[in-house]
Amino acid sequence: MNELELSTAIEALLVERNPRHMQVARAALEPGYYLRAARQLRDIRGPVIIGTGFPVTTTFETDGPVAPSPCTTACTHWEPSQSLPAAHP
Repeated sequence: MNELELSTAIEALLVERNPRHMQVARAALEPGYYLRAARQLRDIRGPVIIGTGFPVTTTFETDGPVAPSPCTTACTHWEPSQSLPAAHP
């Protein structure tokens, strides 16, 4: 299995049960989006903040929200030699 096939298999597994109709979102994306994201992140040197979320009906769903206030505070006091603390809801 090559990288693209692996990425596509992971993408399919993650929406297999489809309780939130994410198969619709997957169908709108070019296959291999996990691989493309991994490649973009692979060679980054320095801090990265990842916030996740997607629209669900009339609101939004998040998978570990990056709250604006705690994130701003953490980034303001962050030193390059430190790891950012994990946010807890």
